[in-house]
Amino acid sequence: GLAFFNRTNAVGTETCVINGLWIEDNVFEDIGSIACTIYNRQETSDKYDAAKRVYFNRNLGKNLGLLQTNAKGFLVSLDGFGSQVSVDFNDVDNPNRVGIENTGWIKGSLSNNSFRNFGGTGRRARAMSVADSTATYPVFELTVVGNKCIDPATNSSYASFCFDSYFAGNSWSQTGTGIGSESGFKFLDSSRNKVFGDIYSSDQLYAIRFQSTTGSCQGNVIQAGQFDTFASVINTAVINFDGASTSNNVAFGSIAKGTGGSSVTQTNSAAGNETGYDATGTGNLGVTFSTPGNLVFAGTSPFKWSRSGNLCTVSFAIDSTTFTHTTASGSLRLTGLPFTVQSGDSSGLGAISAIQGVTKVNYTQFGVRARAGQTYIEIYASGSGQSAVLLQASDMPTGGTVVLYGSVTYFVQD
Repeated sequence: GLAFFNRTNAVGTETCVINGLWIEDNVFEDIGSIACTIYNRQETSDKYDAAKRVYFNRNLGKNLGLLQTNAKGFLVSLDGFGSQVSVDFNDVDNPNRVGIENTGWIKGSLSNNSFRNFGGTGRRARAMSVADSTATYPVFELTVVGNKCIDPATNSSYASFCFDSYFAGNSWSQTGTGIGSESGFKFLDSSRNKVFGDIYSSDQLYAIRFQSTTGSCQGNVIQAGQFDTFASVINTAVINFDGASTSNNVAFGSIAKGTGGSSVTQTNSAAGNETGYDATGTGNLGVTFSTPGNLVFAGTSPFKWSRSGNLCTVSFAIDSTTFTHTTASGSLRLTGLPFTVQSGDSSGLGAISAIQGVTKVNYTQFGVRARAGQTYIEIYASGSGQSAVLLQASDMPTGGTVVLYGSVTYFVQD
């Protein structure tokens, strides 16, 4: 649609300069590929000064990149290098591939843009990337505030090789199985970014992902965010840390997840990352023994849980209509806790408020313990002059009516 070709080749000799360019209040509609591109690729020492003070604001882009095979569909492409750029208050409607691209512009604002009507495969709201995959020229010191997906994109939006930037109040969402779909937003090989109050959602693998591939993903801090995934399959997570060079990232916020997967996962040797969030949920516990044998349990076993940071409290109510066994042995286990108990932690303790279906002479008190490194709880019995022991299958007569009401609080293993 509109193109500014300044210094076109990495090893070129052009000396042209863009300094002070306003592109505002325009409508770009039915453009075959890119609505507006600013092209400054020369890798000279003055590359960031050769294109600067560019203001691309309050523009509308509609039906972009739909008229050519594999067209990009950018509203604006900041190609090459530049600085002091403002891409604010724009509206992107029905883009192909990517709404806004920045391959190496620094010290600018990409804020308060709206994205909607993602119709095809592989469409995303925004991508910040670097043409040089070795991150020789990363983007840094950007302000990314108030952007929102009015409709979910069909691909992940992401920041790639983005450093020392500030994100706040953005809403990134992704749905469907478009090419490259995996998360609402991804920080790829990006470090030391600060994020406050963003919302990330996806019905695919992850709501937000921190990933290192050819670079590192370290020291990002996300605070007071909300992360949602609606996936109903296993091997998914609301937050995912991936890669050996993904470390020392911190995410705090409110987490909600679908019926499958986990709240937080770390893959491919990622380590040293922290999460602290508030969340609630419900579920049903399983009732079994360490050796279940022919145990048959029928009835209700609901639980509710709440999590604050890495501390989780579970309240449960077990009521049996059928409880029979003749070959079961070992300790009673209530399985299916919402989060794994922290390894090596013996402080996951709780209380029983009501119990029935247990016959154990001289034992008058019962307590709950979350087993370290596991997702189940066990029941302890104690009494005056007696050693505390785990409740066993032999303590629970077959054919009885089992009632177990209680709660437990434990530290979560992330």
